[in-house]
Amino acid sequence: MLIYFFCLFFVTSSAILAQITRNELISRLFVFVAFAAMVLVAGLRGEYVGTDTRAYTTAFEHKAAFTDLMSESRNEFGYLLLQSVARSVSDEYWVLLTAIAVVVVFCHMRAIYKFSVNPAVTLFVFITMGYYTFFFNGARQGIACAIFTLSLGSLINGNFIRYALWVMLASCFHITVIIALPLYFLFRQQSRLLFVAQVAVGATVAVLFFNSFLDIGALISDKYSIYKDIETTGGRLLTLFYLLLSVFFIYFRSNISANDRKAYDCLLNMLIFGSTIYIVITFSGGYSELTRLAFYFQVASIFLWPIVYRNIQEFASNKLIYYAFTIGHIGYFYIFTTKMAGLIPYEINENTIFQWLL
Repeated sequence: MLIYFFCLFFVTSSAILAQITRNELISRLFVFVAFAAMVLVAGLRGEYVGTDTRAYTTAFEHKAAFTDLMSESRNEFGYLLLQSVARSVSDEYWVLLTAIAVVVVFCHMRAIYKFSVNPAVTLFVFITMGYYTFFFNGARQGIACAIFTLSLGSLINGNFIRYALWVMLASCFHITVIIALPLYFLFRQQSRLLFVAQVAVGATVAVLFFNSFLDIGALISDKYSIYKDIETTGGRLLTLFYLLLSVFFIYFRSNISANDRKAYDCLLNMLIFGSTIYIVITFSGGYSELTRLAFYFQVASIFLWPIVYRNIQEFASNKLIYYAFTIGHIGYFYIFTTKMAGLIPYEINENTIFQWLL
């Protein structure tokens, strides 16, 4: 567990130093240090850190040629290509994990430093909310989400073609992200009561005709047809958490300045939609694994918090908000890391690394 807290402290501190230094070269060096820390923690982990890691490493070690990889039709082309490139470097699985980490962390950090009004706060939320460690478990979807975050600028600025290109690129790694394509028009609305009402009606319909929606989902991925017959449920506390988080950002919207309102609305709509996925799956009794679909949209919270920070300076109780924010996120980080996705105990792949270096 300590390795995750060390990573959080190291990355956040580096990001803060990058922001306060006046030397551009030194600033970029600190950004690279934050990038390297996250890549190394993810790439050099043992194959049992993360519930699905073992499945990825086993497939990697037993498929030598690109034609062998293509035979795994369940995997999207982009991931197969990445796996093949990693395999050409070495058949040691840490090379694959490092390659995945480089792509995911680079895309997220590129989006963070391009779209966030406070990258240090965004990186703090990115790690504490479990978005960073998500790809330790769902590697392909983690890559897809990382690429999808690069579309946020196009979403906010109203460039549908560029947005669509990012979504299509992300779908090469996990096809489920394709649902974000038509949602462009939903997310571009002003985040008002009408939008919440639309989402509420849509959620009600989705709960009532849940199996029918899974049938439609099966056209995107065969897994959705399997999920109809699985009765494992869960995630009620996460559903409540994201519901309350959405309520908080909705409540705070009236305090957002006109300059930040357009971006805030798009991001808030994404978060509300992600929370609605949790609500639908919980009330319909659906398989808890389906909540992974919400990940694409819940990551919007890492960009919402810095906007809130920038707009609470006039509040007399702003220090209380800072303390509550910090303590709350660290507490969530501890609970999430210890309870979810097989992240602990953290083990480093020592033997393989030393063999490579020697």
